[in-house]
Amino acid sequence: MSTEILRPNAAGALNELENSGGGAQTTNYSYVDEAVADNGTTEVYYAGVTVGIKTDLYNLPAHAGSGTIDKIIVYAKVYAYKADSTNYCRIAIKTGGTVYYSGQLQTAAAYENKSYEWTTNPQTTVAWTWDDIDALQIGTEFYKNGSGVAACTQVYIEVTYATPTIYEQATAGVLATTGALVKLTNMSTSGILTFSAIIIALKTMYRDILGALTFNGSVVRQTNKSLSGSLVSAGTLVRLTLKLIAGSLVLVGTLNKLISISIAGILTFSGNVVKTILKAIIGLLEFNGNINKSISKSITGILSSSGNLSKATIKTLSGVLTFSGVLSKLYAKFLTGTLRFLGKVQKQTSKNISGTLNLSGILHRLGWNRLVDIASSWVNTSDQTSMWTQQTKKTTTWTGKEKETTTWTEE
Repeated sequence: MSTEILRPNAAGALNELENSGGGAQTTNYSYVDEAVADNGTTEVYYAGVTVGIKTDLYNLPAHAGSGTIDKIIVYAKVYAYKADSTNYCRIAIKTGGTVYYSGQLQTAAAYENKSYEWTTNPQTTVAWTWDDIDALQIGTEFYKNGSGVAACTQVYIEVTYATPTIYEQATAGVLATTGALVKLTNMSTSGILTFSAIIIALKTMYRDILGALTFNGSVVRQTNKSLSGSLVSAGTLVRLTLKLIAGSLVLVGTLNKLISISIAGILTFSGNVVKTILKAIIGLLEFNGNINKSISKSITGILSSSGNLSKATIKTLSGVLTFSGVLSKLYAKFLTGTLRFLGKVQKQTSKNISGTLNLSGILHRLGWNRLVDIASSWVNTSDQTSMWTQQTKKTTTWTGKEKETTTWTEE
């Protein structure tokens, strides 16, 4: 783990304490920003003998570190004392427009170091981000019960984060990282790569993967020239570009974009896929989540989707295509295999079908340019509108409705 120290550099949202220099309260930050505490030579304090609460907050400079933030600790050297133990201090931070506090902190009759830790952002309830840190304000709140002392001479924040790791060249054994990875470039990987944290970067590139590649975190970008082993992602993958997949690709999380020239193995998606572009599939492609868009030039294997497919464009399908969810739109130029829908089809357009089309759900619209050898079986026919322009098959049987004709017009 690495740490970065940030000290006050400007006034924040609250400037209620006085300062030892007698200057404007907007300059209070300059009295508590020293790297080594001067124990009251410069300080901010609650003046007078009134009863009440006063708070100072200070802005921070931009961060310089990078990686996954583990926690923040705010340190303050304070003097909060009264003989009856009624004066106290609270360490304060402001994030997302809300001020959050530590518990009540008291001291003896002298300055003492105090601190408070936040492992997550209390406003978002998730891990801190660097944007959160850049927008953060830190400071102290004092309650004074008339007399006594309520003062601060130093305050700063310590950010603890996982240092990004950069791997280059070849990996022949096992490569594992539990921290954040900014960039990973491998010419050849013949072992096992495992990432249990976020791959921030910016870019992750592989020329050849012969073993197994596993991501438990999020991947911003992944580029592979060749994958002959297996690739597993349990997190979120923003973009994946593969020239050749001969093994298996399994995504349990969300895939925003997948581009592959050739897939000869097995692809399984249990999460959501925003966009998929495939040139050739000769293996098995399974989607258990939702697909917003899928474009395939050629499918000679099996494509199965148990989720919803918003749009699919396929030039050639000579294998089996199965949808168990809702298909909003499908374009196919040539189908020589089996096309099976177990759910609803909003729109289906195909130039040529020489195989079998099975529909167990509801078909709102079906448009064909030419039907050469089609065997169609529909269970629900009350909500179907079909437009057939040219038909050489003379008999089509619908459950609950039978028609024999050579020409169909849209109903």
